[in-house]
Amino acid sequence: MDLVFQWERLKRWWLRQFGAERLLSWKFHWQNFCFLRFGFLYPHHRRLRHRYVICSASYNVGPYIDEFFRSIVWQSADFQKSIHIVSIDDGSTDNTAAIIQKWQRRYPQNITYLYKKNGGVSSARNVGLRYIFENIDADFITFGDPDDFFDSRYFFRTDRGISQCPCPADLSCVACFFIPFFANEKRYTLHSGCAFKYGPVAELADVYSYKNVNFGLGYTFLPFAPLRLSNVFFSETISYLEDAIFASQFQLHLPLSQQHLLLPHACYFYRRKENGLSTELKFLSNPSFFLEIPLILLSLLQEKTLLPQGRDYWFIDRFIILHFNWFFCLINNPEFRHVLDLNVVRESLRVVYTLLSYISVSTIERVVAWQSPGKVYMLAFKKGMIPINEILVDPPLALAG
Repeated sequence: MDLVFQWERLKRWWLRQFGAERLLSWKFHWQNFCFLRFGFLYPHHRRLRHRYVICSASYNVGPYIDEFFRSIVWQSADFQKSIHIVSIDDGSTDNTAAIIQKWQRRYPQNITYLYKKNGGVSSARNVGLRYIFENIDADFITFGDPDDFFDSRYFFRTDRGISQCPCPADLSCVACFFIPFFANEKRYTLHSGCAFKYGPVAELADVYSYKNVNFGLGYTFLPFAPLRLSNVFFSETISYLEDAIFASQFQLHLPLSQQHLLLPHACYFYRRKENGLSTELKFLSNPSFFLEIPLILLSLLQEKTLLPQGRDYWFIDRFIILHFNWFFCLINNPEFRHVLDLNVVRESLRVVYTLLSYISVSTIERVVAWQSPGKVYMLAFKKGMIPINEILVDPPLALAG
C-alpha cells in the first residue's frame, strides 16, 4: 500500500511540475461548456442494456439544476428508454421547483417530481427511495446531486463497464471517476480523496481490497434489487458521512463474493462552491459531527461483529479509520481551535475510545500507511497515552517519538 501512495505522490508532482493538470482542466472546461449548452445537438441513439434510476434531493439549487438535467437528458445514451429521475424538492424557497417541473413537463415518463417540507438531504432521499421501491423497477440506482453534472458519455460508459463484467449480478457497487470542479475559479482537478482507487482501465476490486472504500453516492451506482430487499435508509440525524454509512450498511447485507467495479472513464463532476477551510469549519461547528457520527459508526462496528464472517467485512474498519485520521487532524489543528466546544469534543472522544477498541493497532497501521498527525494521535489515544481530560493539550507530532 506504501507503493500505491508513493505512486500517487509522484503523479501529483508530475502534474504540478509540467502543468498537465492545467491542460486537463482546460479540456474539461471546453468539453463541458459545449455539452451543457449545445448537447441537444449531440447524437443520443446509444442503447443501454440496463435500466437506471437517479434519486436526487434538491434544496435551493436554482442556479445549477438546469445543468444537472441537461447533463442527463442530453446523454449520448437513449435517456427516454433507460433512465428515470426522481427529483425530491426539500422545501426550496427559490425557483428550484419551477425548473424541475419544467423538465418534468418535457419528459413526463422519465422525470418524477416530489415535494416535502425541509428536513435535510437524507430525509429527502428517504422519501425518494420509498417512492422508487414502490413504483419504479430498475437495475441500478444512483444519488446524483442536483448542483453537480455528468460527462456526456457517463451512462454509456457505465453501462458498457457493467456489461463487460463476467457476472454483473455479483456487483456490490459501481464507482465512477469523481472530478472536483471549483466553480469560483472555473477549474477542474484530479486530486480527490478517492483518486488512488482508479487505474488506467476498468477494474474489479473484491471485499478485501483497499480500493473497496466509498465516501460518496453521487458518482456510485448500487444494485437496485438487493438494495430494495435490504431495507436500508439514510440516517436523518447527520449531515456528514451519510453516504459512506449508508453504503456500508447496505454492503453488510451482501455476501463476501460481491465485487466493487471501478470505472475511471465515466466522469462525474462535483461542484465545489466553498474552499476546504470553510467546509471544515462548518463541520466542526456542528455538534452532530462529534456526537451523532461516532455513535452511528460504533453501532455499525457492533453490527459487523455479530455477523458470522464479520471480521472479513474489514472495509468497514477501513473507512472508519480514514474518517478518524482526518478527524484527529482537524481537532488538533490550531486554526480550528476557536470553534471547538471542548466539552463536546471530550464527550465525543469517550465514544471514539470505545469505538477504537474494536479496531486493532495493526489494522490502523495497515490502512493509514503514511505517517500523518491524525494516525499518530489516533494510535496514542487508543493505547491510552493521552487521557481524555488532557485532549488537545499536546500536539500529536510530539508523540511520534
